[in-house]
Amino acid sequence: MKNILKYLLTFIICVVICFGALALSTLIPQGNIRDNIKESAEIMKKQGERFFVWSLGRELPIHNSTDAIMLNMTYSLNNEDLVKSVLKPSRNKVPGVSTQEVVKDALGDLPRESKDYLMTEELSTLVDHNSDQKIYEYARYWHGYIPILRPLLLIFNISQIRILFYLITLILIAYLAKKIWDKNKILAISTILCFLIFDIVFWHLNIQGVFVMIITLSMACLIANKKINSNNITFAYFIVGALIAYLDFLTFPLLSFLLPLVIYTLFNKEDNKKELYTLLIKNMFSWGIGYLAIWASKWILIDVIYQEGMIDHAITQVIYRTGIAENRMPFGQMVLGGILNNLASSFAIIILVFIFYLFVISVIVFDTKGNIKKYILGSQKTIYYIVFGLVYAWYIVFAEHSWQHYFYTYRLQIASLLAIMFIIFDNDFTEVKTNFNLIISKFKNKKEESNDRN
Repeated sequence: MKNILKYLLTFIICVVICFGALALSTLIPQGNIRDNIKESAEIMKKQGERFFVWSLGRELPIHNSTDAIMLNMTYSLNNEDLVKSVLKPSRNKVPGVSTQEVVKDALGDLPRESKDYLMTEELSTLVDHNSDQKIYEYARYWHGYIPILRPLLLIFNISQIRILFYLITLILIAYLAKKIWDKNKILAISTILCFLIFDIVFWHLNIQGVFVMIITLSMACLIANKKINSNNITFAYFIVGALIAYLDFLTFPLLSFLLPLVIYTLFNKEDNKKELYTLLIKNMFSWGIGYLAIWASKWILIDVIYQEGMIDHAITQVIYRTGIAENRMPFGQMVLGGILNNLASSFAIIILVFIFYLFVISVIVFDTKGNIKKYILGSQKTIYYIVFGLVYAWYIVFAEHSWQHYFYTYRLQIASLLAIMFIIFDNDFTEVKTNFNLIISKFKNKKEESNDRN
């Protein structure tokens, strides 16, 4: 009962903070951030709505549309009607104008003036205070990034903000790699390699998913530093789930559960099998409850105050993102397309699975003492397998989202790649090496005996 009250009180505090942070951000006048947003719009228009960079043998698409939407929402937030502005934020709200047509939050893809009307153009038109554009409500998200971006836009443009977040991300990765290095040098190198494979050198080109990455890495660093342990990790996951629901734009939220789980498993090998599995289930539920509760709190507040059926609308939108209600292609084809698109976005995961297959075969061949379980099975490694499987389960459940937005959802595979790397390299290969040398030695002896006979 005490724990339930603790989580309930934390949830209430989180909702108050969520609302309060957005309300406080409206104290920053729109005019004070207009110049930097205008400069940002020009930067993104010059880059293009979408452009490509060459990375690891393929063209990597970089999208400005999400960044443009986030800046649009940040500029449009105002205190003319504080509660409505916070709970029902919108794009294209020109300050002081009350004659713009308002379009309600719509099912399906993001509504816009026309199919070919770019988000970067929409932002540029907004900061020119053109009131011909419609206002598009975007109420189903909290848009918790606004209280972070709005103060930053007093000083920086979008390029500078991207660099700032990028530096924070690099510092967190470096710290995590150092803690892993102290434990296992090969795994530390594997961790750095994993992020390189997923195009970290280009993460400074947009801020898609940056809040998921920063929260995820912060949680992983706290686990590696033993600040988060078996006594408080379940509660920490509740907080993380709530933060992701508040800050993220539905990019790859599950990473915030899976990557810390991989790091926790590595740093807590002494935990027995039962404890590992119990914590896995408790942490999964805790993260999920925190994530869904903060989402639902927004929908409930809108329904209670404005009675617009936001809960039904949000649930319908979730179903749409699963692909079940999608009519563009058969569901099975969408699932397959989503998985293949995400796999194709990083060829490394396919190569690693093949290497893992060779690893299993080699262990079976050279482990003459029959210790196969030690290398590829066991309770700790089972957690890694579960992490790997959950990545692709997410792609299946949210088929439409994974299929359409693969250019950023593919980063969820950071967890599956790291899990496979840890399965392979978190081993003592002394016995395998000894057995391999023994087999080679026997082969040479037989060859010498055969030559002697001849």
